[in-house]
Amino acid sequence: MTNDKITTLAELRQRKAMLKRELESGFENPFTPVKQLLGKYASGSTSPMAFFDKNEEGRNQLMDEGVKAVLTLVASTAVTRFRLGPVPKLLLTAGVAMATPYVVDKIQNYIHKKMN
Repeated sequence: MTNDKITTLAELRQRKAMLKRELESGFENPFTPVKQLLGKYASGSTSPMAFFDKNEEGRNQLMDEGVKAVLTLVASTAVTRFRLGPVPKLLLTAGVAMATPYVVDKIQNYIHKKMN
């Protein structure tokens, strides 16, 4: 039925149901980890500042993505405002990539000092 033409409404509904089952079984819900994380901090069992704390695996991904987004926004604004050429654009992109871990580490060190 994958390559067959659908000629009736019943065949269309059957194909739709089959595709829906395949999609539901093939992909996990992307919001499940987020809901679990937010539930952990909303329950009050953990300090809200721990949300931004560095985990055992390394840099906090939430903070890392947030800092990267802010730095990218600043770089993009600078490129459009000052009409920079391709080389300065490349340098700004490299600067954002190199500055993100440094900024995240500084913020997390500041949070550790405030918590202790």
